[in-house]
Amino acid sequence: MHRSWRLAISVLCLGALSAATQSATAVQEGPGFYDLLIGSWEGELEYLDYGDDRTLVRLPTSLVVQREDATTLTLEYSFEEPDGSIVESRERLRKTPKGIFFGALWQIEEQSSDGSGRAHRLVMTRDAEDNGRPATIRTAIVADENELTITKLVQYEEAEEYLQRNQYRFRREAAEVAASELVGVWTVDLRPTPDAAPYLQEFVVESVAGDSIVGMFYGTPIEEGRINRDWGALRFAFVTADGSGPYNHSGMLTSEGLVGMTHSLGRDFLAYWTAVRAIR
Repeated sequence: MHRSWRLAISVLCLGALSAATQSATAVQEGPGFYDLLIGSWEGELEYLDYGDDRTLVRLPTSLVVQREDATTLTLEYSFEEPDGSIVESRERLRKTPKGIFFGALWQIEEQSSDGSGRAHRLVMTRDAEDNGRPATIRTAIVADENELTITKLVQYEEAEEYLQRNQYRFRREAAEVAASELVGVWTVDLRPTPDAAPYLQEFVVESVAGDSIVGMFYGTPIEEGRINRDWGALRFAFVTADGSGPYNHSGMLTSEGLVGMTHSLGRDFLAYWTAVRAIR
């Protein structure tokens, strides 16, 4: 994770979070916040025991994040208890006109990005009770392409500082690291010949789960989207269709972007294309 983001979460954990530097009423999308969260994660939950507010407990934890719809993510947790038993839970992260619903309604206190859309921080706050005592509660979600941290901070009415009630620390599963780089919005150049003028369209990869991808190409939903990581690079293929019939697409992620091919059966052509990550 970028050093600046580690520093930011460290400041949060010390209870010295400053007033919000940015505010927003909606979570960013595109190659941003939601896209970074989607996928499979492995790590641990560390929490401060409610019995004495001193004992730290750590549980191995896995997390799968999926997009439910345009405004909602589902988060499915699996915890390994000290006795070896597995406990599962599920919650939703949903943006609403009144704030963020994440188990309860939260107000966005801060939302920031590194500018590229590849590292994000969201801080939410609400007044509630913790351990039976009135408190202000902050939840900070810090994510980049490979690391995710979710921290809950509590400040009781009579306290001057925040205490860290719990923190999830995750790394993306190794098999998904490369695949996560495909998620986002890409500008595709579909010019028919090298000397033709650029012909730009969007390729939107909404999510990668296992070996499947979901998204849109040229304004059309992709079908049968698959990825392959077995030959030293991330390769993908999918199908779209229009009135002329199906289009078979394939491509590869490179250091400069995407390169791909499109074969139209109905229109009888094979096209070569390139793509770069969209700037928004």
